[in-house]
Amino acid sequence: VIESTDFLDVSGKDPSRVLAESLIQACGRQGVIYAYNAGFEHRVIQDLAQRFRALREDLLAIADRLFDLLAVAREHYYHPAQRGSWSIKALLPAISEGDPYADLEGIREGGMAAEAFRRAIQDDTADAERQIIAAQLQRYCALDTQAMRTVRDTLTGAAPPATRRAGAQRRRT
Repeated sequence: VIESTDFLDVSGKDPSRVLAESLIQACGRQGVIYAYNAGFEHRVIQDLAQRFRALREDLLAIADRLFDLLAVAREHYYHPAQRGSWSIKALLPAISEGDPYADLEGIREGGMAAEAFRRAIQDDTADAERQIIAAQLQRYCALDTQAMRTVRDTLTGAAPPATRRAGAQRRRT
């Protein structure tokens, strides 16, 4: 069973400790944790473990359970529509025919998400704008999670054949 839990704090206060605790709560003690570019996630978790010694063991256990979908995609899948890019934004349309990010309002890619988050946590941002940004960030991140599910299902053969894009090359090793 794949589960998704989100965490977003646009208060402007340092959310690191609460994030670390939330991560431990959400991930539990067993099971695979899928990530796209797990190296980045691993570094962030290690940084949290360094900062919060009381949470170190639990955080490092989470880092050890990360499974990198990017590495699997690079090794086992390519479609010309990716145009040489392995970003999830390039891979998803190649796998699923269409760009679901194009339908998002406001935030459609990581740079936009980072910029919107910076705006949301500024003191002079009105509460109404902050709420709009938070909702857009949550929709964007939920789509990233769905993209990882689609990538995982496609690479493992769990996706129905009709959803796999013609012209893709699946390499088995």
